[in-house]
Formats: sequence, structure tokens, C-alpha cells
Amino acid sequence: MAPIILLALLAILPLTNPCPTPFPLPSPLSNTTSPLHPRSYGLPAPHPNNPHPGPWPTTTPGTQPLRYCYATTTDYDSLNAIVFAAINLWKPALKPNSALEIVPDNGDPEGCICGAEGVTGDALNLRDYSGERVTVASVGWDPTVKGLESHSWHELRFARVDTPVDGQGKAGKVGERDVVRMAHEIGGYQFAFLGRLRSTDLGCVGHALGFEHEHQRPDAAKFIEFDCKVLMGYAQMKSNIAAGTANGFQSGDTIERACTDLPTALRLGWSEVTQRLPIIQPPNTLGAYVPSAAIDLSSIMMYGSFDSHMAGVDPNKFDDKGAGAVLKAFTEKKSKIPGKKAKREYSRVSMGGKWPPRYVSSVSEGDVTWVKAMYPKT
Repeated sequence: MAPIILLALLAILPLTNPCPTPFPLPSPLSNTTSPLHPRSYGLPAPHPNNPHPGPWPTTTPGTQPLRYCYATTTDYDSLNAIVFAAINLWKPALKPNSALEIVPDNGDPEGCICGAEGVTGDALNLRDYSGERVTVASVGWDPTVKGLESHSWHELRFARVDTPVDGQGKAGKVGERDVVRMAHEIGGYQFAFLGRLRSTDLGCVGHALGFEHEHQRPDAAKFIEFDCKVLMGYAQMKSNIAAGTANGFQSGDTIERACTDLPTALRLGWSEVTQRLPIIQPPNTLGAYVPSAAIDLSSIMMYGSFDSHMAGVDPNKFDDKGAGAVLKAFTEKKSKIPGKKAKREYSRVSMGGKWPPRYVSSVSEGDVTWVKAMYPKT
């Protein structure tokens, strides 16, 4: 069993009680020539069920391991190869380049099963949720977690999309998309609902390593277009809102509002939108977004142009207008004719900055910079 750890997201709740940052905001780092600053320290305001999330703690001087275990041997068989490949993408950010390690909790790469002898109760519990088609994970490290029975924190559920398993439940050839998606989950979060948490407790989301999505930076609209109308769930949500039957519907809701207003999309439980709209929080608070100095289109924390796209669109084709793309980067080309609007030139965005996923060989320089700031060498 190879190293791993994943992370990601969790309960969303308006930041009504902003808290001080748990550590100084790392402004331009002296140990890198990159123009990219750390993009976020995305830990949320204290949640009623988890008031103490934060980075994984130091175990020995200079080492902050993200410790994991597999829920069962079946989960190990189906996920281990994906996890190993995904952690390899994060290698440039790991020790000795930072204090971060991603390791099996008991040190056994082939026998770290949750609940086994020598496995601590606060290790990240990894589960294969492919039948549920949903990938979610608890936020950060919570010092109040003593065992898996306490609540759903310290758990990651991963749904495979292109890694088959054989008759014994063991993974066959590891899928390219799954490796990049797993690496994304290790670093980042997405808005989603954990089955054991009430949807009435919605708010801000965070994750173990502290990243936010790069395409959700507050100034994202300056660099990226989001086309809500080509989401796979757009037609159904539009129909449900018009009929007043959408979950969480309130008088005055419209499909236009649901596509552009984050609190509305959260209330309606429309995760495809909540994972794409810009996140704007009060500065210098837990959950605030500290974007990199320049947008990092190579970040593993980007979503792809055709993730969650509507049927009938070929994700392998990207034309000059980005037709059918949910997300697309753009640059403005000014016209030489006075008074004429600038023309936008579009390009594909992808997790890790490359398409197809097999060309993603590591996380970006900006991703590495942030890990060094959050898990600094001593």
C-alpha cells in the first residue's frame, strides 16, 4: 500500500463569526523565485460539529505527516494504486522540500487498515464510494477526533471513474483521470454534502492541506468564464426552480440567480455551481481566500473545461469559442479600431494544466509554494 492522503471538503456555513488566522499569512516567499503567492489558507470558521480543524500536526521535529488508513482491505485493493500515483504527483511538495509527508498511519505500506493494531483513531479513513459516484472528504485535522465512531471527520470517500477492478476487487490499469482527481482531492476541496451532516448547516468548506480551487478565487471572472447553461444539471434545475420544487426553494429564486449567487446555489444544493462560483470571504479570517499573485492555470486545483458538462459535447475538442465548455480561460485582445470592444481569445483549462490527464506529471510550482508555506521546514 503506497502513501496517501486525501482531503477535502466539508460542511458549509456562513462566516458569521470570523476567527483570527491560525498562522501568519505567508506573503511573497523568500525561498522561491515564483511570482505566485500561496493561494489560500481555506480553513473554515468553526463548525458546530468540529470547532478545531487545522493542518495536520507535527509528530517529530520537522515532520507534519498526513496519516491515513483504508477502511477495509477491499478499499485498499481498489484505491491503493490510485493513491500511490496521486501522491507521486505531489512529490515536489513533500519532505525534504517541506515538513509534509503523506504516509500510512502505522508505517506499513501494505497493511494499514483502520482499526487494526497500531493504527490510531484519528487517521484519515479512506473508502471506495464508486457505487455512490461521489467524492467527498472531511476538513483538515481535528484534535477532538479520537475514533471513527465520533463523527464523519477524518474520512475521505473516493468514486473511481476510469479505474476498473477485477473479480477480486483489485484495481486494474489505473485511470488517468482518477490519478489527477485523487491528487486534486489531496490538495483541495469541493462543495458537497456528507450524508451524516445536515444540509441546514451549510457554509464554507476547507480541507486537510488548505487549498481552495484556483478557479474560485475572488477575481476569477477576470480570467475565466463560467457557463452555467452547459452544466449537465442545468435543465433539471431550471425546471425544478420554475415549478418551485427545487430543494431549498424560496420565493423569488430564478435559474439566473442560482447560476450566479453562491448562497442561493448552496441553499439549493447545486454542487456543480457551488464548486465553480468565486468564493469571497472577509479578509484575514479562517476561510478567507488569499489568491496567488497571478492566476495559476497549471494548478492541480483547477477544474477542467468539460467537467460536469452537458450530454452531446465532446470533451476532447475545444474550438476557438470554447463551445460547450463549462469553464474556459480567456485573454482580451484589444481592437485597433477606436470604440470597438476587445475580442476574447479562449483556451482550455484542466486539472494540472494539461490535457489529456496523462500529461500531468506533477502539481504546479504554485501548489508546491503553498505547501512549503503551510508545512514549513524547520
